[in-house]
Formats: sequence, structure tokens, C-alpha cells
Amino acid sequence: MVVTGRATDYEFSIRERDPLILRTSNPWTAMIETAVKRRPAAVNALDFHRVLPGTTDPVALGCSDDRIYAVKGIHRGRELCAEQVVAHLGQAMGAPVAEVRLVHVPQEIIDDRPVEMRFFKAGVSHGSLMIENCTDRLPLEPYADTHNRRRLAQLAILWGWVDSHDCQVVKLKTPPESIFSVDHGECLPYGDVWSPETLGPDALPKVAPHLAVRMSCGISDREIATACKGLRHVSDEHIATAVASPPEGWGINLNERVALAEFLARRRDDMIATILGNERED
Repeated sequence: MVVTGRATDYEFSIRERDPLILRTSNPWTAMIETAVKRRPAAVNALDFHRVLPGTTDPVALGCSDDRIYAVKGIHRGRELCAEQVVAHLGQAMGAPVAEVRLVHVPQEIIDDRPVEMRFFKAGVSHGSLMIENCTDRLPLEPYADTHNRRRLAQLAILWGWVDSHDCQVVKLKTPPESIFSVDHGECLPYGDVWSPETLGPDALPKVAPHLAVRMSCGISDREIATACKGLRHVSDEHIATAVASPPEGWGINLNERVALAEFLARRRDDMIATILGNERED
């Protein structure tokens, strides 16, 4: 990845820049390389709005697509890979997550706000579309309304699928008071130190809907089964797009992308088989 000052000035050659390609015969390799070539260009950050709450130094930036994003800088390292990947997966299965984009942060904005953006470096950062007028992080708790119970069931599937150990939700302050999953930087196994070895078939417990959601929120088997049907809409192409979304400069190489894709595809299939069995698709 070469960033030369504008979000559109990208060149990506995974084979030239990645010396540890161990899986060139793996079918995921071509799928991911194709998805990398189709990765949407970053939007450009144009103006600073405000500092956001949280421990990951996020800020709200207005961007060139006329939308405001919660942006986390490249100083957060591989956490940003999980932010992009998990949000793309959630969108593919219809779970309540914010839309994500790559956001090019120019040096000029950092220089203009040296205190608020003191941790930022110029370059391509992670952006989540701002969810305005929402609460801070809420504990997992039961909801009586069908709307949010459905959303919690979807998150139980998503978080169980990726083996998340950091489940965070916020809620709109106005009707229908929808909940959303946010801050996915620690949502892959072992946080930001996962590796192909830690994602292997025998490295983690059997996939299942997230236990904390089921126990804390009282989500029924029927609600879980309904939510699990969303996984059937997640194709291998969706997974390839998700693992291709982080730029190379975020510390993820092709071999790791392939291992992550294999992990996600295997657990997707196992989750569907465990919960839905031979049930016909709707």
C-alpha cells in the first residue's frame, strides 16, 4: 500500500510486498486478492467535529462523502483490522452494526488540532458511520420489545461466530431506541495478537451463539434460530471482502487474511449446521 497524500493514490501488490505467502494454492488467495482490488477507496477527512468518549482515542470527522465518521487512528494497529472485518461480517448477515469505511486523515487536520488528535498519524484510518443521539456503552440486559430482542439475537450469532470477548452495545435515545454493536477492535480471538495458529480448527471451543448474550438477555432458542438464518446470506465472497478490507499497512499479510477467511467460513458452516441442521432455507 502506498499512500501519497490522497485517498485515491493507492497501489496494492500483495505478492510483491508479502514475503510469507504460504497458501498460494489455496482458493481463498485468489478470492481475497480480487476483493483487495475492488476495495472501495477511502473517503477524505475534511474537518474536525469533536472528540468522542472511549479509550481508543476516537474523534468525529466530517468527510468527503458528506457524512460524519467516528475515526480511530492507525496508531491503534491491528485492532483496526478487527473493526473493519467484524463490521463487514455483521452487515453481510444483517446484524445491527454501523457502516464502516476507510478514512484518509491528512496531516493538515492533525496539525490544526494538535491536542485533540495528538495520537493520530496521517494516513488511512478506520471510520464507523456516526450513530448520532445514542447512549454511551450499556450493559447487556434483557429487552421486552421484539425489535431489540431480534437485534440481540443477531448479535449473539455474530459475536459467537467471531468468538468475541468484548461485546459492546449502545442505544438510540429516541424511538425505536434501537441497539447497535460498536467498537469491534477486540472482537477476534486473542484480540490484536491473533495468528493463523490461534485460528486453527482445534485452537478454540466449538462455535456457539454468544453465551453472555443468551444468559444476560434471555434470548430463546427460537430467536437464535431465526437470527442464525442471516448467516446463510454470508457467502464466501462476503468473507473475502471482509478480510480484504483492512489496508496492508495495518499489519495483516495475505497468509493471515487466508487463515482468517478459513476460520470464519468454517465457523459459519458449523454454526448453521449446529443451530439449523437440515432446515430448509426460507
